[in-house]
Amino acid sequence: MFTSELFENYVNNKTTPQVRARAYDVLVENLIVGKLGITAIARGASLYKVNIVLYEGKIHSSSCTCPFAVEQVCKHIVAVLKAADNMLFGKTGLHDASMLGD
Repeated sequence: MFTSELFENYVNNKTTPQVRARAYDVLVENLIVGKLGITAIARGASLYKVNIVLYEGKIHSSSCTCPFAVEQVCKHIVAVLKAADNMLFGKTGLHDASMLGD
């Protein structure tokens, strides 16, 4: 699912297979990836704001404005991480993992 081991480990440790499968139904818009974090709008049943904080080359925290993400990592966060992974390492991306910092 992911090229980045960082993203894959985070998602696998924080979600169920069902959540990961539902992430394919989410459209990611306005994706911004930087050294300090990742932000995007996730379009599912509604529009949700997703923020992922990076610190010292690791995912420090993640949040989404959907009701499911209050206590768990939701499908919107998974979808945004997948889109960021594609941007950084995929066919359409920058191929520049240095954006994640170290």
